[in-house]
Amino acid sequence: GVETWTYNRPGCGDFAQLLVQKVSEATGARNRGYNYAKNLVVTSKTIMPSVIVECGYISNNAEAENLKTVEYQKLIVKGITDAVEVFIYGDQN
Repeated sequence: GVETWTYNRPGCGDFAQLLVQKVSEATGARNRGYNYAKNLVVTSKTIMPSVIVECGYISNNAEAENLKTVEYQKLIVKGITDAVEVFIYGDQN
């Protein structure tokens, strides 16, 4: 599945939720939601919204095989870029 981690500051939860949703939709992987964590330096020491995206689990054999393929990696990138575009520019549909 896909999950995201972020710090509890304005905009971060919205961005984390959007990222997990878009990557899950693009890949078909389970949406495991988003979580807040205080001890992640990458997300807690920034001034802009920041999110860690977990794109799958290598402990799951099927996910590990998917993560190795360029096609699946492109789906992950599509989900991330879609989320960034919506977060910055809004839903253009």
